Amino acid sequence: MTEAEPETSWRAVTQTVFSVLAVAVALNFVAGRCLERYSTNLGYRLIAFKWRLLGKQDKPVDMLILGDSAGNQGYNPEYLRQRTGNTGLNLATLGNFGLVDDAWMLQEYVERVGTPKRVLLIHVYDAWYRRPQAGLFGVIPRWRAQSAEAERELRWKPGTRYDLLENRLLPLYSQRQSLRDTLEFAFWRVVLNKADFARFRARDSRFPEADPVYHADGYVEMCGALPRVVAADVSGHIRWLSRRPRPQLSGDNVRALQTMIRIAEKHDITLSIVPSPIANTLAARREFKRYVTGLDDNLRRLTRGHPKVQLITERFQATPQQMQNADHLACETVPAYTDWVAAQLKAADEHPADTKPPPPAPRPSASQPAAPRPAPFGPEPPQ
Repeated sequence: MTEAEPETSWRAVTQTVFSVLAVAVALNFVAGRCLERYSTNLGYRLIAFKWRLLGKQDKPVDMLILGDSAGNQGYNPEYLRQRTGNTGLNLATLGNFGLVDDAWMLQEYVERVGTPKRVLLIHVYDAWYRRPQAGLFGVIPRWRAQSAEAERELRWKPGTRYDLLENRLLPLYSQRQSLRDTLEFAFWRVVLNKADFARFRARDSRFPEADPVYHADGYVEMCGALPRVVAADVSGHIRWLSRRPRPQLSGDNVRALQTMIRIAEKHDITLSIVPSPIANTLAARREFKRYVTGLDDNLRRLTRGHPKVQLITERFQATPQQMQNADHLACETVPAYTDWVAAQLKAADEHPADTKPPPPAPRPSASQPAAPRPAPFGPEPPQ
């Protein structure tokens, strides 16, 4: 007796193929949403959080905060609102974007939500020379990042936008390491008691040392000073600065800043450029002073003649006992930095910059060594 072969039809094959595709799409969708909210990769998680928050806005705030992770965890809009009544939204993300996502966010905000009275731009001193990392753009939940226009604008290698599309649509593959780490982290969090989990977390460098607290106004609270990390980070910055890199702005950052200036002038928005906090042990070094003096001169030239732009060159200094690395504050010191920024902006409003020309620009350098970036929100390289 022989077994009858099942009948096969194109309709059955088509249904099977579409069923498999539907399951794959659903699994990738679930994986993507899981990583957006619970990933142990805080950099990717931060990007998704800020862009989702931007998409939820329906009316303009008094102050829109843009920039990198130093501004993300250093400036608290709710604290300022309680003291002054002015509303704010913190959309600062990562320094490895440069200023490109700042410009993109400002464009979308003005077009869809409205015009804030002021845009506050906070970046660490060594973000200005960097070219944006292409892999990060695949995490942005906007199709613009996968467009041919973005590929031309940012001068990526041909085909980069397709890699970013893969990163966005196939997280089961493109972010598989983050997904494995996230699931392992969740497993041990459930299985271990509180004390054992804290020890496990502390000895495994793949996992964040503390849970960030995501506020509705975009501020991300990171508590607990890490003076040993600050000391090591400061040493890394000093080694980088001792190579005597010339202070300069990358072409991508210049174009992005010029875009933001045009938007500010068109819509009568004050654009205030404010330095990030800095560890006093680094701020006191001659190498640091020399570098940031040249950087400020370059920014002054770029913003000269634009009355809607304010350039703050003073720097808020904190001790290693108040910080998590050389330019990121622990939450306990955030109110002091927020007050300091408010005072700097008030002084700039009352006393606009003079018209004295800055000294000659330093000669550009063909290349610079990369500065160390052990920030709490460090991104994972594309896989």
